[in-house]
Amino acid sequence: MNVSGGSVAIGGGISTTNNSGIDATASGASITAYNNSTNSCGNCTPAVVSSSLPLPIPPAYTLPTPPGAQIYASGCALPSGTYSAAVNLSACGTQVNMSGIYYFNGGFDNKGVTLANLPGAGVTIIVGVDQPFNLSGSVNLNSSNGSSTCGTVGGGMVVYQPLTLTNTLYTIDVAGSGNNISLTGKTQLPNTNLIFRGSPTSFIITGSLYANSMDLKGNMTASASPDPCQNINLSSGKAILMQ
Repeated sequence: MNVSGGSVAIGGGISTTNNSGIDATASGASITAYNNSTNSCGNCTPAVVSSSLPLPIPPAYTLPTPPGAQIYASGCALPSGTYSAAVNLSACGTQVNMSGIYYFNGGFDNKGVTLANLPGAGVTIIVGVDQPFNLSGSVNLNSSNGSSTCGTVGGGMVVYQPLTLTNTLYTIDVAGSGNNISLTGKTQLPNTNLIFRGSPTSFIITGSLYANSMDLKGNMTASASPDPCQNINLSSGKAILMQ
């Protein structure tokens, strides 16, 4: 995993195989294993620092006002809105362009359908408490419409789930070829385990990521965003967070 412009915070330990690891390239970047957790990295730069402190908690997020109710039946149109039932896009065979604020209170799965921003629009997805969120195929979502997200309704968040969850855990398991997922903005999925494997498969985070766990059997690129409101800031630094 290559990380530029930011640091890495790990709450549950790190373990790598062979010559894999994390390369944090920014000046002053750090890789910290909190909670006295496992520190076993074969190739981490800089070296992982162990800490007895708890994992820092992301700052509180002010949710945008839920938009009007929508019902998804089928097809490739997905207008912004509040969806009470689970949404999966298996009936759409091409591409879905997203725009604005989405509340998926019953969960969401794109079923491999291409996801992208509607040109000139930003996207913020709010996932209901303890609901599944799954991505596969080609996904390129950005919380920005091309300008700064500071002061916007979404506030730089591209995917959000609250920290106050039960013990329900879900997995985004991206395997095989042709999966290219790029998320720009703050991504917070505290009840989700991320597994990326197969070739060619790419996972690109621009901004920040907070998840329950991550299992990489391939390459990941993470970088802080030039838009400060798309980053999770810890003290005076920026971090790509993994719980």
